[in-house]
Amino acid sequence: MSGCTISGGSYGIYGGNQQYTVRDFQIFGQTNASICLIWDWGWTWSGLHLSSSPIGISLINPQDTSGQPSGSTYILDTMFDETPIAIQASFEQSSILKSSIITLDNIGVN
Repeated sequence: MSGCTISGGSYGIYGGNQQYTVRDFQIFGQTNASICLIWDWGWTWSGLHLSSSPIGISLINPQDTSGQPSGSTYILDTMFDETPIAIQASFEQSSILKSSIITLDNIGVN
C-alpha cells in the first residue's frame, strides 16, 4: 500500500499479515496507536509520518498480550512526531522468536 492519509480513530492501521510493504503514509490523531500489528512475518514500513498519537507502532496484540510476538519489522525513512512512545514492543524472553527483529533506518523522533 502507498500514499495514504489516515486521521483519527482508535488505530490508524490495526492488522497483521506476512511479507507486506507500506510506504508514504501519514497517520495522525489516533487515541491508542497509529499502527497496531497483532502479528506479522515481515513488514517493511517506509516513508511514514506518524503524529499526535500515544504510540506510533505497537507490536503487541491488545487482545492477547501473551500471544505470539511479531516477527521481523523494518522501519525506514520515518518520522515520529508528538508521539510519546515511538515503538512499543514488550515480549518475555522465552516467547521471542528468532525472527523477532526490529530494524530502524533513518528514523526521526520529535
